[in-house]
Amino acid sequence: MRVSYTYSKSLNNVGEFFFSGPLDPNNIWLDYGRSDNDQRHRLVLQGSVRTPNAPASTPWEHLTKGWELGGMFQYYSALPFNITTGSNTIQGTSARPTVNGAFISRNSGEGYNFSNLSARLSRSFQLSDGVRLQGLVEAFNALNHVNGVTNNGVFGNGAYPTNPSASFGQMTSAGEPRSLQLAVRLQF
Repeated sequence: MRVSYTYSKSLNNVGEFFFSGPLDPNNIWLDYGRSDNDQRHRLVLQGSVRTPNAPASTPWEHLTKGWELGGMFQYYSALPFNITTGSNTIQGTSARPTVNGAFISRNSGEGYNFSNLSARLSRSFQLSDGVRLQGLVEAFNALNHVNGVTNNGVFGNGAYPTNPSASFGQMTSAGEPRSLQLAVRLQF
């Protein structure tokens, strides 16, 4: 069994995308805010359990020997995203909405939390000295949870925060759906 948890916070004054630039090159502190990879919480639970693979003498031991069940659960809190108006500043960077004449903070939008459960069930058979056959089934995103990856960050030209465009904040791409994999592996 393994448990891993990370709490973090990351701030900077420039985006990490290729075409990112400050709103005002003479005052980069206008862009100080959450960095593109500011992810507060990451939790991973991982474990496995297996039955003995010793020589069997009873029918029950033959039936239950060589099995292994493993799994991993991941939870990541949402990454931020930059809310823009859909137009550009004089410098050519994406403009952000304004409140009382001041731009809103960079990366003030909140994306999607991520959660995923994957599992694996396998059984090994000793065929001869040094030769083992293993059959397995694996499930990725076993609960078929929809994990949003990106969304529409274009607020539009309406009054912030009360009048967004109709598609603002809608999911534009999602992570992988549930998938199953069957395999047979020969070890020698």
